[in-house]
Amino acid sequence: MNGALKFNQVVALKATKDDFLQSDVSKYDDIIINQACSIVEDKPLAFEIDDLDFVFWFGACSEKRSWVEWEEALIACIDYIVEQVPTRRIIVLVDGMTSPVYTNRKAYLKTLRSSALYDIRPLSIELKRKGVSCYNLTGLKAHQKIYLAQKVDFFVSGFLTDSIYVSRFGKVEGIGHGATVANPGQHHNPRCYFIPKKNVRDIPGDDNWAKVSYSISIDDFVKFFSYIFHRRDKHFYVSENKKVKVLSKLSNSRTTVLDSFSDKVEYVSLRPLDCMENDGTFNVTDKVGKELKFRSEGKSLRGSRCFVIGYDEDGKKCLSKGISFGVTASINFSDDVKKFEIKLRILGGDRVWIHDVHWTSYGCTGSIRLGKAN
Repeated sequence: MNGALKFNQVVALKATKDDFLQSDVSKYDDIIINQACSIVEDKPLAFEIDDLDFVFWFGACSEKRSWVEWEEALIACIDYIVEQVPTRRIIVLVDGMTSPVYTNRKAYLKTLRSSALYDIRPLSIELKRKGVSCYNLTGLKAHQKIYLAQKVDFFVSGFLTDSIYVSRFGKVEGIGHGATVANPGQHHNPRCYFIPKKNVRDIPGDDNWAKVSYSISIDDFVKFFSYIFHRRDKHFYVSENKKVKVLSKLSNSRTTVLDSFSDKVEYVSLRPLDCMENDGTFNVTDKVGKELKFRSEGKSLRGSRCFVIGYDEDGKKCLSKGISFGVTASINFSDDVKKFEIKLRILGGDRVWIHDVHWTSYGCTGSIRLGKAN
């Protein structure tokens, strides 16, 4: 309880509404994330999930507003994930209502009207048959959910307050859903793809747009889910460089720390795991578009940063553009740029914390995100 109280006090003292309106909110988010992770004395899970291959967050929307088919959709998601993830070390975190700081979890769960969220044992049994573990997040406190969100690989959640922990504070890529009368722009979902409104049918019954329930055809949902999931984060590895040491993954996140033991600039490639046996480059096509927006999440002590390196059809370098951590950079590719790769330019003696690099255009999205340090 003391930790939770401290968490609320820090959030209240560090940021006001005007601060958020006038500044980049990411620095306040970082304060909240760091504070939340530092005060989790009793880990919400009874086991360690860092060594699992895939952590899936699914928001069970059935309390304030309902997605009618959410249980069927969850099973469909798991069926697809099991096919895509090479091994079966998978867990789904089923998220529901968040309890207040001062409330006992068991007492809070009894106040919820949705028995499906109070007891997901039948769902857990069905998932267990598929080789997937299941854990109910309903009734956990805010700082506990923020802590767990740092460990998530992909999510599906309502795009209103439901997604705040995993999308905003977890910086996880995923899918958001909601009624057609609801506005997805009401909340900050930086890496969220919204189910098209044409696939959503609102259910009459509440004048408050934030409480309108809805229905989404499972066939339509699965098509959208498989499309986005196939293009999700590609976990990367850091190419070997004897003068740059890759430290173990931080305990509270999927961030990796790199230390340079060189007295000069060193370059290391950041490549998706599925590119380990080739050059690790990404093609530039007309479909992708000639302008992409890049962003790298991380920080360094001395000013190291990532670079986008472009190559022509003969493999000759024809573009080099730096991307500072935490800043979105637009890069226009000339017609001669056919491929690009991402490299980290690490200054001599620097320490770098890196989470991921991602890019977007009108035609596509892409990302390379840390899996396990090699």
